[in-house]
Amino acid sequence: IKEKKENVLLNRTEIKGIIQSEGATLSNAKLIEILAKEMKAEPELIVIKKIKNQFGKKTTDFSAVAYHKKEDRKAIEPVTKFLKTKAEEAKKKAAEAKKEGEQ
Repeated sequence: IKEKKENVLLNRTEIKGIIQSEGATLSNAKLIEILAKEMKAEPELIVIKKIKNQFGKKTTDFSAVAYHKKEDRKAIEPVTKFLKTKAEEAKKKAAEAKKEGEQ
């Protein structure tokens, strides 16, 4: 992490940095996991804004934000189509599990 900036207005910490990666470019999930350990925060509160791989090198530039509360993240971050479908699938699975439990 090369830059940490506290944004009091939006109740979040803005993070920029460079990370060494072995092999392929890091996935969002892996980067969130690494940042959660580094920032001592819950993975649900971290949002990746940008991941950029440097051609021919094993370094990746990234930009992310770590919110202080779940309510702040829900109020500020837009709900994308991917997140909507993911939430709908989770609801369907929960309903199916509940049905099977009742039988």
